[in-house]
Amino acid sequence: MHAEYEREDRYHDQIGRALRTTSHTLAVRAPARNPSAGHLRPAAVEYRVTHLYDNDADPYQRQNLARDPGFVRLQRQLARRLTDRIGAIEGVEVRMAPDVGPGTRVLISSFDELAQRAGVTPAAISQAESGRRGLSLDTVVRLCESLDVGLDDLLGIGGRPSPWLARHDRVVPTPSGTVPLFDDADAGARVHHVHLGEGQRGRPPQPHKGPEVVAVATGLVLVDLGESTPVLRAGDAVMASDVVVQGWTNLADGPSTLFWIAT
Repeated sequence: MHAEYEREDRYHDQIGRALRTTSHTLAVRAPARNPSAGHLRPAAVEYRVTHLYDNDADPYQRQNLARDPGFVRLQRQLARRLTDRIGAIEGVEVRMAPDVGPGTRVLISSFDELAQRAGVTPAAISQAESGRRGLSLDTVVRLCESLDVGLDDLLGIGGRPSPWLARHDRVVPTPSGTVPLFDDADAGARVHHVHLGEGQRGRPPQPHKGPEVVAVATGLVLVDLGESTPVLRAGDAVMASDVVVQGWTNLADGPSTLFWIAT
């Protein structure tokens, strides 16, 4: 796992980093343009998440998930890992700012930057994060306004919206034909919409230990459960609790669609 510079000609005066894991790629960029970016100023103390890709479902990186509410928690986890790598490799103290709400981009900032935004010392921010002391209401409000987040999000007491509506462009094709509707296990379930061309095979986007449901919406699909291979028509569903869904095959004379649900 590496922290890397992100190089794009049209962003030649900005500083960026990227983290690639076996399952996802996260890219961040410093929000302010800086003519000294590069060899004169190769690092920044603040970054914003600009891109998030599912390496398995979207290996050609055509669907940016950075603003998808279903990936907020994953985005935060990867951002924390990236800040750890930046600190280890570059020696720059970069921290995750207070959590932001679904649909907004994660902000990564140092204690110095947060202190400047709040109008206090970096020591005060450090002590507040560790719980050794608090911040005044005026300071908290000033920080909320500077970060453009609500008080609930800043204090970490904002709950996940219910109902949580996720809209996705199912017209955009991906090599695997899979569109993640919800991909946060902590939300209670992973739900993926899968499109299969005639004769096409596929498999779950990631290994899962626990109950899985394959529900066929259109067409005719063979589901591979290892020792058994049930064939499902439109409206049929199969739940696997003690076995793993290994894959599926479209048997229809045309496209088929299904939903893969993991709880």
